[in-house]
Amino acid sequence: MSTRSADLLIVGGGVVGLSVAYNCAKRGLGKITLLDRGRIGRGASSRNLGGVREQFSNEPMIRLMKYSIDVWEGLSKELRWNVLFDQKGYLMLARTESQAEQVKQNVRLQNSIGVNSVVLERDDVAEMLPQLKMDGVKCASFNKRDGAVHHDAVLWGLERAARRHGVEIIENVEATKLCTTSGRINAVETTAGTISTQKVINATGVFSRDLALTVGIDLPIRSFRREALVTEAYKHFLKPVFWDLTLGLLLSQTLRGEVLCDTRDPGNEESRDTGVSLSFLKKLAREVCELFPALGELHVLRQWSGTYDVTPDGSPILGESDEVSGLYFASGFTGHGLMVAPALGRLYADYLISGKKPKLLEPFRLSRFAEGKPIVEPLVAGRKIA
Repeated sequence: MSTRSADLLIVGGGVVGLSVAYNCAKRGLGKITLLDRGRIGRGASSRNLGGVREQFSNEPMIRLMKYSIDVWEGLSKELRWNVLFDQKGYLMLARTESQAEQVKQNVRLQNSIGVNSVVLERDDVAEMLPQLKMDGVKCASFNKRDGAVHHDAVLWGLERAARRHGVEIIENVEATKLCTTSGRINAVETTAGTISTQKVINATGVFSRDLALTVGIDLPIRSFRREALVTEAYKHFLKPVFWDLTLGLLLSQTLRGEVLCDTRDPGNEESRDTGVSLSFLKKLAREVCELFPALGELHVLRQWSGTYDVTPDGSPILGESDEVSGLYFASGFTGHGLMVAPALGRLYADYLISGKKPKLLEPFRLSRFAEGKPIVEPLVAGRKIA
């Protein structure tokens, strides 16, 4: 690849990068190039369970996800491609008094912002999930606007739409260095040559910190491994996405009846490894069988792992760098990148065209850590809630 130029270079071909590329191209931003070190969507975007929810514990994320679900609801029609968004609801199960108070507090906050989540008492949970063993259940929160999408369908739809609007997509080429002049981005060096540009979006997930360090910016992002599996098809028994806050166990049943599962595994320390482990399989099998005994005979079809780009407060880093003009961050999603991607696509298009940062993005600035204004999110898969 010889030296080339772009009005906007997006580094990272996951769902966030694709959404931004598509929306910017649709709005006529100019020549847009999207670069990925491997295949489009091969990272976290194709290794998740597809959950989408408004149920967060802090106001900025609730507002961002409220807008994102608004976009999700019309995305299939917009892309002319079915992303399989199933608004079947999301149930968060509390087993301790502190968890019960947390979900009730969350529901009060969500309601105050216009999110119609509700508290389900023990009997309501039993009615919704008759196969669930109710030992120790206190209550749950539930939102019928939440649900799940099929990650591959989302990736394919966004990629097709981006290409249709003229986005140049380059696969199997890695961005190795950000280049600046007088504190401003002017090019990106890659394994196949240099791309001159004055605007770069760093959407490289667990590699975001590496890329930012090439211009001396140390993003507070660490990589954590998270495993999951899918079973053979089973009769439909689980309408909502189910999350046990004590165990960190998440279950979601696909339209075909397979059961998608993941759980918190203390053995998955900070790592970029994407192998699988027997310890995870044993722990998950034990937890699933304890909660849903009827699933004990199901065969596992596939087990895999992926990585979370995790920030200290569990919330993403969004917006332009204060140190390097023209460098924008879209990283640190801590497992929530797919959920917010449709909103971020539109918001970044507005941002880059108008030059004015949208209010929904402002709280997620990198400087919040130095300012002592973290956006703490305890409802993060893999993080223990007392």
